[in-house]
Amino acid sequence: MMHLPLLVLLLVGGRHHASATATAEGNDESDIIIISTFAKLPHKSFYSLQYSVEGCNNSTASASWVNLDGFLSGMNSTSYHSASSNNPNNVTCAEAAVCASLFDPTHLCPDMGTFVGEVSEETGDVMLDYMQFTDDYTHCSISGWYNNCYYEYESLDALTSNPDLLANSNPADLEAMKDFIYYVYYEDDICTEPASIWSSVDGEVVTVDIVSNYTEYSCAVRSACALDPNASICKAVRDGPGHNATFVSITEPDKSTGEQAVYVCDTSNAEVAQDECSVISPRDCIASSHIHGCHLRFFSGPTLAKYPRVLIGDMTGLPTADSDVSNRFDQESSASKAFSLVCHVLSLVGIISAITA
Repeated sequence: MMHLPLLVLLLVGGRHHASATATAEGNDESDIIIISTFAKLPHKSFYSLQYSVEGCNNSTASASWVNLDGFLSGMNSTSYHSASSNNPNNVTCAEAAVCASLFDPTHLCPDMGTFVGEVSEETGDVMLDYMQFTDDYTHCSISGWYNNCYYEYESLDALTSNPDLLANSNPADLEAMKDFIYYVYYEDDICTEPASIWSSVDGEVVTVDIVSNYTEYSCAVRSACALDPNASICKAVRDGPGHNATFVSITEPDKSTGEQAVYVCDTSNAEVAQDECSVISPRDCIASSHIHGCHLRFFSGPTLAKYPRVLIGDMTGLPTADSDVSNRFDQESSASKAFSLVCHVLSLVGIISAITA
């Protein structure tokens, strides 16, 4: 396991602990109605997929997926993107669409589009109510939000039945995707049945709500906060304001496999007997410390694109990492990242000036 400096553990891995008797935020009749209504939806989430080549992976020749953004069915959803002046034509699709990968894009991506989406029971396609028009968005179109991108919307069922929708082997795209990190929650403890997918980027500070109740409902219901912390379903299932966990994921090249690996610092892992800062293999199926009863896997953008069937637990072709962490990572690079991370966290809590005074 890789360990970051203690200062990172104390500041980045901090968590407001919920008491043993913590209940959901409201836990009243209106919350139960919201949860039970959402639970009855056959499709809880859907995804916007960005591609660098026309065709959107609808043929082998167009395998060019670069990122995805997840949304909750039946809820008011917002997609963020950069202003056109900040989205020049000479960038790759992955660079242009970074807003779709940020866990919190609001500070970097000022423009937005709002819509309500659901998955058609008849066709399985994603239908969006956008700008007072309802249309089928499961077809490849040129993006008006991200330069040099094409996009389409797909259901989670579509992604699990055809993971190659997430395939890409183009070296330029993979290089541009190396800072993207994907978190997949699963219904089962061997991580073969995806419940939801969400993302962040290398070094981004992520705060997620704790959901320890309502375990009679599926992981797809209880992981709603990861897709939209402002949604009514999230406010109904979460333990309440202040009951959350903060962590940072970082990507580094793994010298033993040649793959872009992920390591995570999160002190809430102690409750499920995991190290606070750990190298996370894409093979690892981990009990979630944030959403009780869910399991999850971590994938870097290049790993998910090169081996898309890892989404459903098929590790065919995925290299096996060296068990000795010291042989796997560039320690100088990792130390530099860790120092930058410390500075970033210190600035967030407002004590940089105290140290340098």
